[in-house]
Amino acid sequence: MLPREAWDSHLHCLDPQRFPFKPTRAYTPPPATLERMVRHRQTNKLMLVQASIEDGYEGLLAHLTECPKLYPSITIRGTICCESELDRLTKEEFEQWHEAGVRCVRIHGVYGQCRDQPELMRDQLRALAGSYGVRVLGWSISAQLPLPVWASLRPFLIEEKSMQDTILIADHNGCAEPDDIETSDFRAFMDLLGSGRLYVKIGALYRRSPDDFLRMEPVIRAMAEQAPDRLLWGSDWPHVVTRGGKLQVGDVDAELAALRGWLSEKEWRQMLVDNPQSLFNTNE
Repeated sequence: MLPREAWDSHLHCLDPQRFPFKPTRAYTPPPATLERMVRHRQTNKLMLVQASIEDGYEGLLAHLTECPKLYPSITIRGTICCESELDRLTKEEFEQWHEAGVRCVRIHGVYGQCRDQPELMRDQLRALAGSYGVRVLGWSISAQLPLPVWASLRPFLIEEKSMQDTILIADHNGCAEPDDIETSDFRAFMDLLGSGRLYVKIGALYRRSPDDFLRMEPVIRAMAEQAPDRLLWGSDWPHVVTRGGKLQVGDVDAELAALRGWLSEKEWRQMLVDNPQSLFNTNE
């Protein structure tokens, strides 16, 4: 179904026996080892994302190092979570991470204070934009933020000089749901997407519309019409607990089939191949 050069731009490895989860985590998924990830993958080009429940980045770096040795046919890159020690990293440490495959740093703002204290999010984005990884090595910044927070950040992200050369990625469809399509928050997000400052990861549609993921069609079509050169796709494997303490597992094949029908041939290839290749495969 997917083009041979397609990327899965969002999936996780979770190996708590080797790399324990945070004791204060919001959920506890079952293990999802590197071997299982490789067995269940949809493509040979992967962006491995450090999950919010992982206690540090050691697991991500280990998996980035092990994967090319064990599975040389796979191209793998990494997204590392923004932890408090990030601002203390040396140039050499950033370059070691880059050599391992890190190409993005992630903010997880769903469980934090970003709703009530947007200035903290702006400060965090400024600091990341000025970091060696983003400023010199060309990493992007990804963030899982509620749609109203993306909307409130629009003027800052477009007008702030310190953010002008920074590439941002909105995880999980920008957290937009079917009923958001007529709201001012969605319009502000679309303006931001159309500005060329932001990419959006499409996928895990069931998380935004758990009763019927097909209701996401107008949302996805609107994003594709606004900025086809800013779409990415991610399976979100192995899927996470998000509602009622229960593990939600999406039907990736069904979602891909729906997306293939919603997008043109050109939009489909841009989302799966062209956009992620230019964004994540820098400095091979």
